[in-house]
Amino acid sequence: MTKLVAYNERMLDVACSDLYRTLKEKGSVSIEYGVPFKDKTRRQLGFFFGAIVDSVISFFEEQGIKYSVEEVKDNFYQAISPRKTITQFNGKQYEVWKHISEMSLEEMSEFIDKAIWLCDNARAFQGLILHPSIRYTFIRHITQDDIRELNTRSFQRHNPEYLSYVRKQACICCGRYNEVEAHHLKEAGYSGTAYKADDWQVIPLCTECHREYHIKGKEAFEEKMQWLLKYIDFPSFTAVCYNRWLTKGL
Repeated sequence: MTKLVAYNERMLDVACSDLYRTLKEKGSVSIEYGVPFKDKTRRQLGFFFGAIVDSVISFFEEQGIKYSVEEVKDNFYQAISPRKTITQFNGKQYEVWKHISEMSLEEMSEFIDKAIWLCDNARAFQGLILHPSIRYTFIRHITQDDIRELNTRSFQRHNPEYLSYVRKQACICCGRYNEVEAHHLKEAGYSGTAYKADDWQVIPLCTECHREYHIKGKEAFEEKMQWLLKYIDFPSFTAVCYNRWLTKGL
């Protein structure tokens, strides 16, 4: 069964075209109507794309180069947006990129992941620092059921490969990439005086932020990390990140 989702009139036009095509091919279609329960998630993803665009504009302004919001968006769309097929009146077809308002939740999520990858790897963005909250959009739609389904007992206690991966990530506190270390959590029930936390229970911290953590203490650090902790606690966060690494092969 094919599931079609429409969040606006433009997407409804596409859905209706697909329904008509299915009707011609199979002779019948089944239609169910429902209210999109993930609209909040869509707004959140749209917000993060806006934050990426603002960061890029500010980055280039510091170099004396001015881009409008639409110009930056168009650059991202042309580079990484999923495509859709348009049929002309004469029957010829061609592809154009989708606006974020036309994308499904899955397409939006993948699009933002690609936008972050582009900011991290494209030569034009060398020196750009994205706020860590932009990198972790997925935490906003992680549910308690998702966390309960994780079998952390099956996670490796020692995993040098994962530690190496974490050290290559941006600092979760300031967003910088230079000299990042894998900081093992010190949480009740997860570590002790003679027991170091498992290697999946780590977060990436640059040398400066790591030093500040040990000088100012855990409470001061957690105050700076409220953008994360208001959605998920650190032990759950590290478990989710480790599981994403395992399943996605990052």
